[in-house]
Amino acid sequence: MSNELRTEIDAWIDANWDPDVPVREWWQRLSAAGFSNPGLAEPFGKGWSRAETRILAAAIRENGSIGSPAGLGMMLAAPTILAHGNESQIQKYVPKILDGTDSWCQLFSEPGAGSDLAGLQTKAVRDGDEWVITGQKVWTSEGQHADYGMLIARTDPDASKHRGISWFAFPMNQEGVDIRPLREMTGRSLFNEVFTKRHISAKLAALGFVLAALSSNAFLAIRSSQPFGTLISLRDRGMSISSRRRSISLIKSSTDRS
Repeated sequence: MSNELRTEIDAWIDANWDPDVPVREWWQRLSAAGFSNPGLAEPFGKGWSRAETRILAAAIRENGSIGSPAGLGMMLAAPTILAHGNESQIQKYVPKILDGTDSWCQLFSEPGAGSDLAGLQTKAVRDGDEWVITGQKVWTSEGQHADYGMLIARTDPDASKHRGISWFAFPMNQEGVDIRPLREMTGRSLFNEVFTKRHISAKLAALGFVLAALSSNAFLAIRSSQPFGTLISLRDRGMSISSRRRSISLIKSSTDRS
């Protein structure tokens, strides 16, 4: 079975791989074939086992192509939305995660709620068809580049602290969202603080009363079934794969000389 699967994958790569196409287009091809995250159930994946997914990863690597988009959207957001979202939410968010159109960050930790997420203070109050979300998040990796955030907020203040928490698909690029990069001693800013006071649509954003553990469990389930992926900055998605590799080689050569 493994030899047959490898032959099938190699044939697909031969027919579809082109180092001169933009990264965005290659990711769209992977997604359309169910190869972006093959551990997911059809039609978004293949429903493959870990062993089958490793065969795909080896084929992509050995054929000189690149893997699917990597990141928290692929690892956490897509599995969580597929497991707990309604059909409208699934169709709105999941395809754009799988083809790399949208990137995601995680809006969990707060100044007073790190490992004990049940201590979070960010609030979401229903206002008609919208939620008003107010609070502060911190240590948000790549928040300044993300399209959406997986935000958890307290929606039932009368419930015990481990309950009454909801998971939101939160648009990062909107008024009322203040993203402040935290500069490290290296000069880079991987982490961010995020302050928010914003109305967002309830119909598409909230997955209901769910604990943060849902995303954690989804990560544990998907981490080993997708052992490949490619992190590419947003500005490089339209660059051809061969051009991107040349730019990486130039950067590496410059670094080596220094």
